[in-house]
Amino acid sequence: MMSVEIAEILRKVTLLALAGALVQTPVLALRFALRRAGSRTGNLAFALLLGAFSLNLVYHLFILLGIFERYPELLYLPVYCTLAFGPLLFFYVKLTLFPAYRLRWTDAKHILLPLGQVAYFLALFMLPVELKSQIKRSLISPFYGGVEMVLYVTTFYAYLYFAWRFVIYRRKQLRHHPLSPAMREVHLLNQYLWGMLILYFFNSTYIATDFISYDLLTINLHALPGFTRLGELSFATLVWWSCFHGWRVWLIDRFVASRKKRPASAHPALSS
Repeated sequence: MMSVEIAEILRKVTLLALAGALVQTPVLALRFALRRAGSRTGNLAFALLLGAFSLNLVYHLFILLGIFERYPELLYLPVYCTLAFGPLLFFYVKLTLFPAYRLRWTDAKHILLPLGQVAYFLALFMLPVELKSQIKRSLISPFYGGVEMVLYVTTFYAYLYFAWRFVIYRRKQLRHHPLSPAMREVHLLNQYLWGMLILYFFNSTYIATDFISYDLLTINLHALPGFTRLGELSFATLVWWSCFHGWRVWLIDRFVASRKKRPASAHPALSS
């Protein structure tokens, strides 16, 4: 009885965490898509990352609310895009630190898996309900199953690592300019990546546990009250941290803009 009550409390907490994150991500995604400061392509990469987070929040909310069970025609709605998180995070960091960098055709390799995942879900979503209701996640599927989990975890850690290398490299370049706006970007991104690493450790631990138990040992831990909530909550914290980073950058932009306007308003005669 107690475990059922705890599971219900955890369900409500998870619902609030997911819904709260989903309210923020579209606003911040639009803000960064329109942001003039910094790298335009870097801002767009972060906007797309928040957009990808939003889609996955919808996926988790639909599971939590039982939408897929009540409306089977929505099964495989193409909102599951885990393989896009790593590349978008990487390019946000890289392009923010090095705004002069121009994307090349060779960078297209980073979007192959994310595009494949979207195409996979879109193809299954368009199938008749009777057919797609019988399809389950597969161990060998690179887009939704055991292999997808392995790809998601390994590629996200890899992209996180390489993004951090750019931060370290840029910090060394700017070591003689500790108070510059560029160094401020370095510190912000360093703190953001630290948070992502810590929070993703918990999320990836859940994913690894789910993969080993379900795909390798054929033990369905999702039958345990509250187990699925742990995965949803660990993902929600990732999104909340990204939103916190986005709000922080937004406030800094406003502060910098207000300081630039202050001298002009303080000396109106100089502008005449």
